[in-house]
Amino acid sequence: MQLLLLTLFILFQQPEVQTEQFRHYDTESGLSNNIVYDIFQDHEDYLWIATENGLNRFDGYEFKKYFHDPDDPGSLSSNIARSIVEDKNGNLWIGTFNGLNLFDRRTQSFTRFLELPSNEINRLDLQQMLIDDEGKIWFNTLGSTGWFDTKTREFHFIHQIENSFSISLDTDGNFWVRSYDGILFKYEAESGSIIEFHNETELIESPILWGKYSNKIWLEPESLGRNRQIERSISLPNLPGSIKPLELIELSNNELMMTSDAGLYSFNISSGVVKKIDFKEKTSSLTNSIRSVYQDKNRGLWVGTLSGFFHFDPYQKPFSHIDLIENGSDVIMGLSIIDQQLLANTFSSGFINYNISTEVLNEIRFPKNMNPGFYQIWDIVYVEDSRYPIWLATNDGLYLFNWTSDELKRIVLDKNDETSTVTFSIEKSGSDFIWVTSLEALYKFSKSDGKLLGIVTHNGMTNLSIQDVVSSGHKTYVATEGSGILEYDIETGGSLIPLENKVPNSEVLLRVPIWDLYLSSDQTIWIGSNQGLLKFDQHRSEIVSVSIDNELTNRVVFSIEEDIHKNLWLATERGLIKFNPSTNDITEFNKSDGVINVEFNRRSATKSPEGKLFFGGVEGITAFNPSEIISNPVVPTVHILDSKVIVADSTFTPEGFYKKEVSLSWNQNTIEFSFAALNYTNPSQNRYKYKLEGYDPDWVEGNVTRLARYSQLPHGEYEFKVVASNNDGLWNMRGDSFSISIAPPYWKTVWFRTLIMVIIVLLLWSLYRYRVAKLIELERVKLRIAGDLHDEVGSGLSGIALTGDILQRQLAKGEVKAELIQRITKNSRVLASSLDSIVWLIDSKKETIGDLISKSLITAKDLLHDTELVVVDSIKEVDQKKSLESVQRRNLFLLVKEALNNIAKHSEADKVILEFLKEEQTFKIKVKDNGKGFDPESSKGGRGLGTMKSRAKELGAKLVLNSSFKTGTEIIVSTKIP
Repeated sequence: MQLLLLTLFILFQQPEVQTEQFRHYDTESGLSNNIVYDIFQDHEDYLWIATENGLNRFDGYEFKKYFHDPDDPGSLSSNIARSIVEDKNGNLWIGTFNGLNLFDRRTQSFTRFLELPSNEINRLDLQQMLIDDEGKIWFNTLGSTGWFDTKTREFHFIHQIENSFSISLDTDGNFWVRSYDGILFKYEAESGSIIEFHNETELIESPILWGKYSNKIWLEPESLGRNRQIERSISLPNLPGSIKPLELIELSNNELMMTSDAGLYSFNISSGVVKKIDFKEKTSSLTNSIRSVYQDKNRGLWVGTLSGFFHFDPYQKPFSHIDLIENGSDVIMGLSIIDQQLLANTFSSGFINYNISTEVLNEIRFPKNMNPGFYQIWDIVYVEDSRYPIWLATNDGLYLFNWTSDELKRIVLDKNDETSTVTFSIEKSGSDFIWVTSLEALYKFSKSDGKLLGIVTHNGMTNLSIQDVVSSGHKTYVATEGSGILEYDIETGGSLIPLENKVPNSEVLLRVPIWDLYLSSDQTIWIGSNQGLLKFDQHRSEIVSVSIDNELTNRVVFSIEEDIHKNLWLATERGLIKFNPSTNDITEFNKSDGVINVEFNRRSATKSPEGKLFFGGVEGITAFNPSEIISNPVVPTVHILDSKVIVADSTFTPEGFYKKEVSLSWNQNTIEFSFAALNYTNPSQNRYKYKLEGYDPDWVEGNVTRLARYSQLPHGEYEFKVVASNNDGLWNMRGDSFSISIAPPYWKTVWFRTLIMVIIVLLLWSLYRYRVAKLIELERVKLRIAGDLHDEVGSGLSGIALTGDILQRQLAKGEVKAELIQRITKNSRVLASSLDSIVWLIDSKKETIGDLISKSLITAKDLLHDTELVVVDSIKEVDQKKSLESVQRRNLFLLVKEALNNIAKHSEADKVILEFLKEEQTFKIKVKDNGKGFDPESSKGGRGLGTMKSRAKELGAKLVLNSSFKTGTEIIVSTKIP
């Protein structure tokens, strides 16, 4: 009976509301659709989200979307993605509204499997999928159940089981199915037999789950009537308001999570307590309609709803926010704790009492005749053994308040030369007195009744603007806004003395606003200022600026509080900082960690007896227990997401990207990499370092940047490496890598350089051969000139010499004949003409066709002075300027000369026609006479005809000889010219 009563108490008690730290993602975050059916983390740590409109891959920063394209057979078979599983080979399988899809990571495409059972004629709508160790995907549709063998790629349908609502697999490989009408089926995979378990009462849409940790099947209590034969079963708790759960998941040995259309519920198995998970300001009818729940590898919880999905992270920092004034200003100035009561002043908006345990807010009312300036409260102190337990430093003086008796006492700090009534700071210093400061002086009050005991001033100093006061032993220190720190010795008395008179390096505090003085447990005085955190060591009489990599140097520290682990918590102008004085480690917390306040205020920090810290700022109160802040131990997986090659007119992903090894041409040498660390706890705080081995001498500190670009890389072999840390600075130094090979330009390749060397060698060899050929040709020219001189000039001179000898003998006898003198004259002229021809032939300045024609005419006139000469020149002026090679010029001229000489000696002609013409690229010379002629066939030919043929052959010219008796002779020579 006691057990029954206890059970009923557990089952019917009202569930508690559990507030969790979470992040919310929806279409505004980049999700393709807000209706989320399933969430899954693959072996690469990517998160996959199946939605009403598309499949999404999430890396903590961005969503990559996959949709159905009617024109692309490699796209998703339907935009409605239902369920996701992964086999042991790392293949990702997507169940959709219309079939099963296998995702190929390399090609980023899908292979579709659409086989239909006999009772379904439209589509294969896969609602839920589970995969076993053998690679079988068990599924249910709107009208059937079965499995798909990932090895054979075949569907198998269990036709005896229809109208499935929920499915599960046990540890023996058996398949469990709950139908919509409440029947429970067990399909024994080994034998293929089916066992039915009927209910005493009708169960509509009741989920089942074979527990991962309990190794039992969860069933609703009503289903255990005739189902007692299910030995390994466990009863689900009843949810309030007869809410029916939709999906179940065991998170641990002691916690079950249940989804519903009315929210997410957690069930503590040992205590029997049901708690509803609170989505805070995101709570709505859509977020309460839960469609999926998933626990990732790091025990993070992902919840899919009709309004996006939520991430509950076990390593999310447990910062909570207390909003005191709804739709109003929450600027906090002054905090204090009385037992479980948090007293807070919302600057100029009211004095609030917040119950830490019950989270109930109450505004504390004061008499209506209070001055308006009273609500500008600068400091709050609880004095437990005083007639007035609440002391308030305000713009209207010091107020002492007893909230039990409603007694209120006002004290105006009225030093003679002080006109302001502002009271700034209060400190419980001694056993029987309290220090209170105005802007200019230090006041000593009795703790028991608030009686003034004395005033301490500074002689000669004005406009001190005192901000805070702290005592250590018999010394009291006063912080000012620009006049440094003043010291007062309780034992010796006197006045306030500037600290720089005793501590040499304290002048660093002059003209620096000081907002807080904090005495830590080791009696060190910590100073919060506009120049960060400073440390006052009383024993060494020195002040040290705390500068950790310049992180604290330029921060404004408004308030300081110490936790039970002796860490200092600093409230600054942009978030909270945890500082460990022993190790000098600092950790910063801001909005991404759940710290709503972007700026904190002075004198607005306090600590509960349990060690919970409270800091007031411009947006309410930040509350947390430092002991609950756990560093994230998960080493993040690092992926290179993309590699882009940037060329002049486009950007593309190179082939081989998914193999992480690419080869590029020399002009594809500007590359950009994008990467991500798959840490879903505050991804914005992940840090990155990267290096291109072969280019970067050391790691590049990328910090939060997830892009790296390299421009105009030289050719060579490179390896891009990236490493990353999670939000708490835990690094994955293995990271990810990517190999790149950039080919050299062709002019820097080995084959090209070899070719150039060969060409240079051949060129040098050709130059050498050319030089040798020129020298040989020069020798030939010399020999030719010598021969010409011997043949032409030598014989001529010999003839002249012989004629001269005859003439000399005749002269001695006195018998001189005139024809001998004429012969000498004629031979001399012929000799001069021959010399002129020889000189012309070796003159490089006269190489044109026109020069050849001119010289030929002169020679013809000299040789045929007694014969009629007809010249026909049809060559245009522009062609006459074209150059001839020296070999062409010489042989053509000598060939023409030989022909003219033969005419002069043998033809007996009285008329000669000399014709020059050009037909396209052919230059022709015709020499025709009307002499006696000869028969070329019967004639053996003289030396002159043979010489002409040899010259034509050397020219590569065509020589035509036409001659017959009594009709004359015609010689035509044709040669190609440029």
